Amino acid sequence: MSKHTPGPWITKECIGGWQQFGANGITPVRTHLEDNAHLIAAAPELLEALQAAVEAIEDLGCHPSCTDAANEAIAKATGEPTPEQ
Repeated sequence: MSKHTPGPWITKECIGGWQQFGANGITPVRTHLEDNAHLIAAAPELLEALQAAVEAIEDLGCHPSCTDAANEAIAKATGEPTPEQ
């Protein structure tokens, strides 16, 4: 998997749907229907927030199973092998 397009992304309504653009506002990331456009545009920030939350939870000394699902989602988003692989 190639490295994701770094955020922030912006979403613009276009003919036939929505399109996401990279931080420069010019380079298209991907075109999608309205249903997913805002979620896709928020993806880089959601990933960053989830990574920070996992770090904070681990710093509290919680059992590692508390972050299993989050770590699997992070691995999926970044194209890394999931922890059980």
